[in-house]
Amino acid sequence: MSKVEIWDFFDHRSGVRSQFDPYFLSREQWADCLGVGRTTLWRWEQNIVRLVIAILAEYKTGHGYLDNYQRFILAAIYALKNGYVEEGRRMSNEEVKVYLRSKRSELTREQFENWRIGNGVHTI
Repeated sequence: MSKVEIWDFFDHRSGVRSQFDPYFLSREQWADCLGVGRTTLWRWEQNIVRLVIAILAEYKTGHGYLDNYQRFILAAIYALKNGYVEEGRRMSNEEVKVYLRSKRSELTREQFENWRIGNGVHTI
Protein backbone atom coordinates (compact mmCIF):
# COMPACT_ATOMS: atom_id res chain seq x y z
CA MET A 1 0.00 0.00 0.00
CA SER A 2 1.34 3.44 -0.83
CA LYS A 3 1.85 6.09 1.78
CA VAL A 4 -1.04 8.53 2.17
CA GLU A 5 -0.25 11.88 3.75
CA ILE A 6 -2.56 13.35 6.40
CA TRP A 7 -3.68 16.20 4.09
CA ASP A 8 -4.73 13.60 1.48
CA PHE A 9 -7.14 12.15 4.02
CA PHE A 10 -8.95 15.48 4.22
CA ASP A 11 -8.82 16.14 0.48
CA HIS A 12 -10.42 12.82 -0.40
CA ARG A 13 -12.83 12.32 2.50
CA SER A 14 -15.61 14.76 1.72
CA GLY A 15 -17.56 13.49 4.73
CA VAL A 16 -14.87 14.81 7.05
CA ARG A 17 -14.03 17.81 4.91
CA SER A 18 -17.63 19.03 4.82
CA GLN A 19 -17.78 19.19 8.61
CA PHE A 20 -15.64 22.32 8.98
CA ASP A 21 -18.76 24.50 8.88
CA PRO A 22 -20.35 25.57 11.16
CA TYR A 23 -17.37 26.94 13.03
CA PHE A 24 -18.22 25.35 16.40
CA LEU A 25 -19.56 21.87 17.21
CA SER A 26 -19.92 20.11 20.53
CA ARG A 27 -17.66 17.15 21.28
CA GLU A 28 -20.74 14.94 21.13
CA GLN A 29 -21.63 16.23 17.65
CA TRP A 30 -18.06 15.74 16.42
CA ALA A 31 -17.87 12.27 17.96
CA ASP A 32 -21.05 11.38 16.05
CA CYS A 33 -19.52 12.69 12.79
CA LEU A 34 -16.42 10.53 13.29
CA GLY A 35 -18.40 7.53 14.50
CA VAL A 36 -16.67 7.33 17.88
CA GLY A 37 -17.79 7.99 21.42
CA ARG A 38 -17.54 11.37 23.13
CA THR A 39 -15.36 9.66 25.76
CA THR A 40 -12.96 8.60 23.00
CA LEU A 41 -12.48 12.26 22.00
CA TRP A 42 -11.90 13.18 25.62
CA ARG A 43 -9.27 10.42 25.92
CA TRP A 44 -7.52 11.63 22.76
CA GLU A 45 -7.43 15.15 24.18
CA GLN A 46 -6.06 13.89 27.51
CA ASN A 47 -3.67 11.20 26.27
CA ILE A 48 -2.46 12.66 22.97
CA VAL A 49 -3.19 16.37 22.41
CA ARG A 50 -2.31 17.40 25.96
CA LEU A 51 1.08 15.67 25.61
CA VAL A 52 2.10 17.20 22.27
CA ILE A 53 3.05 20.71 23.33
CA ALA A 54 3.37 22.10 19.79
CA ILE A 55 -0.22 21.06 19.02
CA LEU A 56 -1.60 21.92 22.47
CA ALA A 57 -0.35 25.51 22.18
CA GLU A 58 -2.76 26.10 19.28
CA TYR A 59 -5.45 23.63 20.28
CA LYS A 60 -6.77 25.73 23.19
CA THR A 61 -8.37 23.16 25.47
CA GLY A 62 -11.02 23.92 28.04
CA HIS A 63 -13.82 25.24 25.85
CA GLY A 64 -17.25 23.67 25.65
CA TYR A 65 -17.24 23.52 21.86
CA LEU A 66 -14.66 22.47 19.28
CA ASP A 67 -13.58 24.95 16.63
CA ASN A 68 -12.49 23.92 13.15
CA TYR A 69 -8.81 23.46 14.04
CA GLN A 70 -9.63 21.31 17.07
CA ARG A 71 -11.89 19.13 14.91
CA PHE A 72 -9.09 18.89 12.32
CA ILE A 73 -6.62 17.63 14.93
CA LEU A 74 -9.13 15.11 16.32
CA ALA A 75 -9.94 13.94 12.78
CA ALA A 76 -6.21 13.57 12.10
CA ILE A 77 -5.89 11.43 15.24
CA TYR A 78 -8.89 9.39 14.08
CA ALA A 79 -7.27 8.85 10.66
CA LEU A 80 -3.95 7.81 12.20
CA LYS A 81 -5.51 5.47 14.75
CA ASN A 82 -7.64 3.80 12.08
CA GLY A 83 -4.92 3.37 9.48
CA TYR A 84 -6.35 5.77 6.88
CA VAL A 85 -2.99 7.50 6.35
CA GLU A 86 0.70 6.72 6.19
CA GLU A 87 1.17 3.04 5.33
CA GLY A 88 -2.36 2.05 6.31
CA ARG A 89 -1.29 0.74 9.71
CA ARG A 90 -3.30 1.59 12.81
CA MET A 91 -1.24 3.64 15.24
CA SER A 92 -1.14 3.48 19.01
CA ASN A 93 -1.47 6.64 21.10
CA GLU A 94 2.32 6.76 21.46
CA GLU A 95 2.83 6.45 17.69
CA VAL A 96 0.24 9.18 17.08
CA LYS A 97 2.10 11.49 19.49
CA VAL A 98 5.40 10.81 17.69
CA TYR A 99 3.73 11.50 14.33
CA LEU A 100 2.14 14.76 15.52
CA ARG A 101 5.45 15.93 16.97
CA SER A 102 7.26 15.14 13.71
CA LYS A 103 4.61 17.02 11.66
CA ARG A 104 4.13 19.93 14.07
CA SER A 105 5.23 22.54 11.53
CA GLU A 106 2.74 21.17 8.98
CA LEU A 107 -0.22 20.84 11.36
CA THR A 108 -0.42 24.36 12.70
CA ARG A 109 -3.60 26.37 12.91
CA GLU A 110 -2.20 28.61 10.15
CA GLN A 111 -1.49 25.64 7.85
CA PHE A 112 -4.99 24.35 8.49
CA GLU A 113 -6.55 27.73 7.68
CA ASN A 114 -4.48 27.95 4.48
CA TRP A 115 -5.72 24.46 3.49
CA ARG A 116 -9.35 25.45 4.20
CA ILE A 117 -9.11 28.61 2.13
CA GLY A 118 -7.17 26.91 -0.66
CA ASN A 119 -9.78 24.15 -0.88
CA GLY A 120 -12.84 26.38 -0.64
CA VAL A 121 -13.73 25.03 2.80
CA HIS A 122 -14.42 28.30 4.55
CA THR A 123 -17.24 30.37 5.87
CA ILE A 124 -18.27 33.48 4.06
